[in-house]
Amino acid sequence: MVKDEDDPSKTLFIWVLEDQDGISKLAEKLTEAAKNVLKDAGKYGEQATAKIGEFVSNSTKLTEAITGLSIGTARNAANYVVQVGGRSSNILNIFDKNHISSLGNPKWWVRFDMPHGNVPYHHINVNKAVTGLKDPHTKISSATAHAAGLTGRALQALNKISPALTALALLDNVYQVGNNVIIDLTNGSKRNTVEALAKILATYPEATLGAKAGASIGTTVLPGVGTLAGTVFGSVFGPCVLSDLTGVAMTSVLDQLQMDIIQKTCEKCQKDFECRKYETGDINMCDGCRTDKDVTKKITRVEIIGLVVEKIRSKL
Repeated sequence: MVKDEDDPSKTLFIWVLEDQDGISKLAEKLTEAAKNVLKDAGKYGEQATAKIGEFVSNSTKLTEAITGLSIGTARNAANYVVQVGGRSSNILNIFDKNHISSLGNPKWWVRFDMPHGNVPYHHINVNKAVTGLKDPHTKISSATAHAAGLTGRALQALNKISPALTALALLDNVYQVGNNVIIDLTNGSKRNTVEALAKILATYPEATLGAKAGASIGTTVLPGVGTLAGTVFGSVFGPCVLSDLTGVAMTSVLDQLQMDIIQKTCEKCQKDFECRKYETGDINMCDGCRTDKDVTKKITRVEIIGLVVEKIRSKL
């Protein structure tokens, strides 16, 4: 679980609720930015469609996104309970598992309410026992309250399926490593497997960093529900952004170590060349002389299973 003193989004949450003038100005800026985006919505839509297509076709990026999503949802599920509705005036309740009542239940942290009693407007309530802040009954618009309710439903669903997402991420990671093992078995190398494992291991701290940043940003937009939503989005996009930097650094290091890189002389043109064994296998012709037929054919999963079975039989 994330302790309060280690979670900057909690500190930011209190600041947001206390500094209403600052938040009003921030809201104006966000509205202005949204209007500017809408002016070029068509152009952005085309660019977004192209980017999404590239993203989905990139299995590595998809794996990072799935792993990040599982980390973000697991982080939320471990720390918060999301409840849509409740009493007649409640729209959304968020309970903090880090603060337990005398009955052993998580204490409510943030509540989005409809107008009721002495508070004739939609508002956010906070629990002083959790935040240390007197409940300011922060006023919000009905549209914001409705959006919070819809987002809360999505967050509630993600919390429920968090174990399944974790299992999916694990299976996807195993699948990706398996693909690279096949390539390495084909090429007589090990670099692809090393890189795949290193990228998966790097995804976890990248997703955690993204989740913390996303929670802080989400808190400034809409305290409570924005905190949790920001955690999810940050955990997904964190690895997608940082992995490119990690990949460049990893490639540089492995190149310096000359892992699966052999200096050879082309048997056709007699020129010296660098054979990247992990890409082409142990080949004796340079890029300019070789053809696709000269590159080792990739071993299939069926062939790998056959080799394993044969190996086991030989030991019996």
